[in-house]
Amino acid sequence: MENLQPILSPRNGCLSDLELTLSPCGGEVLVFLAHLLLERVKLSADSLQYKMLMGRLRNAGWRGKQLQKVFGHDPRTIKAWGDALLSDDPDVLAAAFGGRGHHGKLFPALVRYVQIRYGQLSGERRDYSRTIGAEVVKLFDVTLSRETLRRLFRDADECAKATVPNAPEVATGCVSRPFSSLENMEPSRNQSTFSPDAGSVPVFAKIKEISGGCWVGLHHVGLVLFFFIWEVLRRDRRSGDVNFQNQLIAQVLQGAVNIEQSRLVTPHSLSCLVGPPVTGIRWQRENLKAMACPKTVLDIYAANARLVPDGPGRYRTFYYDPHSKEYTGSLKLLKDWCGRRHGTAKVLHIDMIHSRSGRPCFAQHYSPYYNLRERFFMTLDLFNRLFDPADCQGRLFVLDRGIYGVEVFDRFTRDFVLTWEKDYQGDGWDGHEPQVVFTRQRTRNHAGDLREYTFACREEPWRRRPGIRRMLVQATNPEGNTIRVSVLCSDPDISLEDAVWAIFNRWLQENSFKYLDRHFGLNQITSYAWKPAETEADDLRDMPVDSPEYRELKDKLHQLEAVLARELLKREKLQDRLAAAEKLLANLKKRKPGLIRALMAKIARLKNAGAAHSPSTNHEDGADQNLRQTKELNRNIPSLRAQLGKVELRIQPLKAEAEGLNRQLCDALRNQSRMQLLIDQHYRFLDTRCKETMDALRITAANAFAELADIFRPIYGNHRNDHVMLRNLTRSDGFVRVADGLMEVRFWLKGRYQKHQLDKFQDFLDAIAAKSSIPLRLSIGIKPPTI
Repeated sequence: MENLQPILSPRNGCLSDLELTLSPCGGEVLVFLAHLLLERVKLSADSLQYKMLMGRLRNAGWRGKQLQKVFGHDPRTIKAWGDALLSDDPDVLAAAFGGRGHHGKLFPALVRYVQIRYGQLSGERRDYSRTIGAEVVKLFDVTLSRETLRRLFRDADECAKATVPNAPEVATGCVSRPFSSLENMEPSRNQSTFSPDAGSVPVFAKIKEISGGCWVGLHHVGLVLFFFIWEVLRRDRRSGDVNFQNQLIAQVLQGAVNIEQSRLVTPHSLSCLVGPPVTGIRWQRENLKAMACPKTVLDIYAANARLVPDGPGRYRTFYYDPHSKEYTGSLKLLKDWCGRRHGTAKVLHIDMIHSRSGRPCFAQHYSPYYNLRERFFMTLDLFNRLFDPADCQGRLFVLDRGIYGVEVFDRFTRDFVLTWEKDYQGDGWDGHEPQVVFTRQRTRNHAGDLREYTFACREEPWRRRPGIRRMLVQATNPEGNTIRVSVLCSDPDISLEDAVWAIFNRWLQENSFKYLDRHFGLNQITSYAWKPAETEADDLRDMPVDSPEYRELKDKLHQLEAVLARELLKREKLQDRLAAAEKLLANLKKRKPGLIRALMAKIARLKNAGAAHSPSTNHEDGADQNLRQTKELNRNIPSLRAQLGKVELRIQPLKAEAEGLNRQLCDALRNQSRMQLLIDQHYRFLDTRCKETMDALRITAANAFAELADIFRPIYGNHRNDHVMLRNLTRSDGFVRVADGLMEVRFWLKGRYQKHQLDKFQDFLDAIAAKSSIPLRLSIGIKPPTI
């Protein structure tokens, strides 16, 4: 039988035979009557049995202060529970055990009415709380406070969440689940009035219905430019709620990069241009939670791949780089390197894969539990699902130095890697000339503004792995600055020019990070949900780490060795000084005293004979210097010996302490489960399920905008503000009508534009109209048409 320690025993005049102990798991209170187990009560302040137990203990003779010390409840609350048990009135029992939120005016019919009306009005009007309160007064003659109404609304939300079928109870993000378990995870259908089939109503018919052949003003008319893209995104979709996903993409394109900003979007106009929307922030959050799962995320990225000309299945070169976001909340999370802080911080890693043209293709979210070398192959396993099985080989991944390592290169059996060589010292050029010299150009403000870069390269086998090519590069920028770097590549067929330009062109990916953060909200947190470490224990691969005891002893030993090293160095310096002084004193003592006396006599004779002053002075100065030096050494040597003795006295205890710490290190438990340490120290993991889904939609929105930018940029011809101008077009309001089988759209732009800009806008609109599958005429208007 386990040794259970009592937490409450009879004492201080209490004559009860009851004794309470805590269960080994810590979740239950065991009540013993003498040695007989009487009952098990869940250790939770919300449990009715727990409250009744407190009341029985109070009635059995335990004082309220004693119970407060053990269980933490106010003595008045415990007394109320005890008095309620002695009462025969059901209302007294309900009031006592209903908690502080109990309200005597509430009864089942009133509660049902309030919750039903809340579900009807919360998505339609903002003053639903005031309206429901007035209706309750009129029908039931009961006045409810705002706090009581809020509590009933919150209960209604919890009930609605609980009735969503197949909703995952715990976050099921792609971060930590075993890949084999992803196959059976299906997205849940939301229970709002929005239907996945609602978007099948053609926009052409909707505009025709509301316009009746006349001009109708709408917000967000710029979404018309994405008509041909919606068709691409709807093709071969497997996950549910496709129209809701397109709604979120449309909101992001209109500047509402998170759900909270969707207040800036007009639902009526959105319903005419995209499909019936899910209105209300709360319902959008619930729908996002319901549909968020790995299969939905992969399905969104599969649709996104159709928007990337050189994306998965179409090209073989991809950029991979981690994008770390700092977490500034209060949760206890793991820390890792944060580039923005230039140090360690609580972060969330978003590992991104871009195409060679810089388009985002895929993203995966990770806690700092795994390092980059492990995360890459985990991400690659999911990224492969966007390819046909035959295409999951022969690809070239351009990686940062974080992946560097011979053992990592050996894992690239089906694909190839291109990365920088770490700690390159500029060797390999002595006596060798470059084998290839080539130039590449980049545009700046316009297509004719070119900057030329020159590369001189030579190739040799890498000594550490003969199968890997070592490319030595001397790169010169337009300002004439030259650097030398070394590039490692495992692809035997790629040309030297293509490999070098691919890795030097990684700035496209870095710019994409900034662009996605600023204009598409990739740095938005989306959800504040989190998971305790124990819920992730089965999904994360455990690994041995040094135990806290071992790390503490090792840190102490390291600090002690630093102090001991300083004392040993000081001892060496004192010994050297003492040896030099003793050697000099010995040399001085070897001189014969008679020689010194003869020298002094000679000096005296020269003075008496009136000889020149300089020789006598020189002899006298030499003798005096020898005497002074001898006296000084006689003073310094005892002082040095005393200092050396003090240092020796300090060194001996330090050595003894270091030996003791070394023995403790040998006896201490070194390896311990990392996951168990995280559980014991109450670490948390962010629930990235909703953020993964929302980020996939944001990336899809970014690629939809890039599709238009690829058409607009050569027409507009000014690279300094072309994205700003296109954004003004896509977010503009306007007027629409359908007449004679033709849908006409006039964009009402805000601001002032020059004539040549308006002409280029019109050329762009004509190019977009030619891509549409419906008869479409697009035009620019500075003022509204005659309605």
